[in-house]
Amino acid sequence: MSTLLIFGASRGVGLELARHACANGRSVVAMVRAGSDATALSETGAQIIRGNAFALKMLRAPLRSLA
Repeated sequence: MSTLLIFGASRGVGLELARHACANGRSVVAMVRAGSDATALSETGAQIIRGNAFALKMLRAPLRSLA
């Protein structure tokens, strides 16, 4: 099964999607802003990446690890 990449996963729809996916056995990588409270997200088992989704340089390494 492929890995699900979720942006904005520290709250709201992104968090609920991460919860649902992890609970159903999916591998999840979740992107959250630096400084965001990711306590609830960390309880899902998702791999958390902190940073700015609009900074392409910041995304290269995490995205390569998914390939």
